[in-house]
Amino acid sequence: MDIHRILDSLISEHEEFKRVLRRIEEEIREGVSQESIDLLIEFIKREVDEHSYKEEEILYELVGDKFNVDTIVFAHENIREKLREFEDLVEDFRKGEVEEEIVKGECLNLINMLMDHFLKEESILFPLIRGYDLNV
Repeated sequence: MDIHRILDSLISEHEEFKRVLRRIEEEIREGVSQESIDLLIEFIKREVDEHSYKEEEILYELVGDKFNVDTIVFAHENIREKLREFEDLVEDFRKGEVEEEIVKGECLNLINMLMDHFLKEESILFPLIRGYDLNV
């Protein structure tokens, strides 16, 4: 397996995710709607989480014996936990128990958390893996 091609593919997926997240962010900044909330939740569950599991599997298989990839798994679990908390908040919002501004803020926080996570992988983890001699 060519690790460089795999990392390029993961980064390409990140780029697509960032485009979608920026579009959702714009919609949310204009006003929180049920559609934008549902789009964010479903996008993270369907696309980002699947990507995260793929990253974990690939990284364990290719570099798990040379790098501690538990940090990336922990970061992914943290994102999953934040999503669960957000879903609980949205449920309370639907019941009228939470203000729109709070939901808006948490939507933006979740998006920022994902963007920051992608940046860390692309600027720290992936270059570290690229520069390491995996044949050692």
